[in-house]
Amino acid sequence: MTKTEKTRTHFTFRVDTWAANGESIAEQLAGVEDYQVAPATFPAACERWPETHTLRHGTRVIEDGDCRLMASSLGLSRPTGHLRPSI
Repeated sequence: MTKTEKTRTHFTFRVDTWAANGESIAEQLAGVEDYQVAPATFPAACERWPETHTLRHGTRVIEDGDCRLMASSLGLSRPTGHLRPSI
């Protein structure tokens, strides 16, 4: 008998993309547990899916922004995120 694997849906850190109206999360793009991997996940998600994203630790937003606007305003070919100061 094999053990049935369960898909994880809750992670310590997550990258989400937002609905066009900015009122709700449209999709969770990534979920990670390691705090050193989490900051690298945000620019990777921006590069792959150039929309508005947030990197969150629980309910606290660590990075946010429209990846398309940030890349073009900085003259970058690779989108980057905006680091939010801790409160």
